[in-house]
Amino acid sequence: MARFWAVLGAMVALLGASATMADAGPGPIRYPKAGGKVAQRPVPVKIRVAGKARLVAVKLNGKDIRHDFVRRPGNLMTDRIGASHALRHGVNRLRAVVRTANGKRRIGQIRFRVVGLRPTGPWVTSRS
Repeated sequence: MARFWAVLGAMVALLGASATMADAGPGPIRYPKAGGKVAQRPVPVKIRVAGKARLVAVKLNGKDIRHDFVRRPGNLMTDRIGASHALRHGVNRLRAVVRTANGKRRIGQIRFRVVGLRPTGPWVTSRS
C-alpha cells in the first residue's frame, strides 16, 4: 500500500512539473518561432488574441512595446519591430501576456535570433 501512495505522489509531482514547463512555452506568440532565426528587419511579430481577449503586455528585451500592436482579422495582433523597439542583432527575448475573456492569463516567452546584415540600428559616423 505504501508503494501505491509513493507512485501516486510521483505522478502528481510529475503533472505539476509539466504544467510549470508548459507556462514557459510560446503560448499566444505565433511568430517568430521559439529558437528560430530571423533574417529580415523589421521583424514581424504575431500574437494570437482570441475573441474578446486583450493584450496586457508585450516586452522585447525588457522594453514594453504593446502600444504598437494592431488587431488584424483572424484573431491576431501584429507589429513590425526594429531597432527603436530594442531589437538586437543576435539573441532577443519576447514575452507576451494575454488576458482572456474569462480573466485567465496566457503567458508566452520565447527567444529568437536575428541574423544577417549588421547593425540593426542607424549608422553613427563622424565626418571631419
